[in-house]
Amino acid sequence: MESTKLNECVEVLKSKKWIIAFAEGASEGKICYEFAELPAADSILLGGMVAMKDHMKDYFFGIKPELLQKYGSESPEVAKLMADHLCKYLKADISVSVTMDTQFNNKVGAETALQSVFIHVLFPDETLSKKYEFTGTKKQVAQQTVDTIAQIIIDKVAVAV
Repeated sequence: MESTKLNECVEVLKSKKWIIAFAEGASEGKICYEFAELPAADSILLGGMVAMKDHMKDYFFGIKPELLQKYGSESPEVAKLMADHLCKYLKADISVSVTMDTQFNNKVGAETALQSVFIHVLFPDETLSKKYEFTGTKKQVAQQTVDTIAQIIIDKVAVAV
């Protein structure tokens, strides 16, 4: 679902000639997908890595099981480590990591929940790490996350243009 904020974000990145990359956990690649769907994405999007299972976080991002047990697979600490490792392997101007607590209500028919989303963004000269709370279905939470990331980038990069 294309958003105005996402389009604006892509235009800001294009004007700066910056490239973005993503590392995702429980968001299942939805964030990168939303960016990739835009016609201008090929000029700003390097790609993304999805590691939903703990062994994938270890394999791709070097996050050891002890750390995952200590902090939880979907935590601000893991989001930071994913972004840090992504930055080592993919040469992007902006590295974004997203993890989220996916404890949707297990009751039959329950499709919405309050979600804790951890966003970690590495800019060339600054780091942002923040927890957000969104409510909705998985798809709605993903869209809110995309819009939030887009706004974070707009706020930071637009002033640098």
